Amino acid sequence: MRAGEVLFVFGWLQVMPLPLPLTFFTPCPALAAALFPPGQPGANRTEGIHPCQKFILGLIWVESPCSSEDRAPASGAGCERSSRSRGVMYPEESVVTEKNGLLEIRWHGRGGQGAVTSAELLARAAISEGKYAQAFPSFGPERRGAPVLAFDRVDARKPVRVRADIAEPDVVVVLDPGLLPIANVTSGLKKDGLVIINTRKTTAEIRSEFGIKGKLATVDATKIAREKLGVPIVNTTMLGALIKATGVVKLESLKEPIEKRFGRIAERNITAMKQAFEDTIIEER
Repeated sequence: MRAGEVLFVFGWLQVMPLPLPLTFFTPCPALAAALFPPGQPGANRTEGIHPCQKFILGLIWVESPCSSEDRAPASGAGCERSSRSRGVMYPEESVVTEKNGLLEIRWHGRGGQGAVTSAELLARAAISEGKYAQAFPSFGPERRGAPVLAFDRVDARKPVRVRADIAEPDVVVVLDPGLLPIANVTSGLKKDGLVIINTRKTTAEIRSEFGIKGKLATVDATKIAREKLGVPIVNTTMLGALIKATGVVKLESLKEPIEKRFGRIAERNITAMKQAFEDTIIEER
């Protein structure tokens, strides 16, 4: 299966404990077999999953008509892709850059700031460029404002089967600077990793105050969001900063995903993203 096969399922579906009534829901095996017949795309990745979990997974499977199990898509392969859900990619295949291989990105934000949406939009943009991508969140029943994580994997060359949370990211994106004193956002960051922070402070001030290691990029995304959107929601704004600092996808590749996600307010989000792209400062080291 290739990255164009977009699924929306939280990564814990395959490991979640099943309640007793569901375990003994007798139609599950037959329904799961119908949704994942042997030899068909997806069957190999659902081995070992309880039939009821497999059935639930199948209910939200969205498969690309131009998908392939063992062949990477050519860049710019214009396949139509859609999703019946709100639209995060199921953690199945990851995205890489042409030069460096697999790129793993961890988003730090708070509930309601749009970190999960950011991850989703980035993965959709990568897929539109013919890359392999996955995006998924990691949170429980947190209330609005509680810290949340979201993850992206991007690979331009081959499918990636890893579905675990990203413990050693190449890139960390921090949507809320208030997380810096209370969370170890750089935990596991690779030696040559990059940290992108929404802040009014300079890179020198951030490094001095919080001891950030790795390459550092900053942008006042909150200010841009207030000016362009009228609200301090910085998810699309921080996408502009991410693209400026990494080049993981082209800026224009996010236009269609943002339009589909935000509808009538899409243009304002695109404007905010472009402004952040221009304003992001990347520390010279």
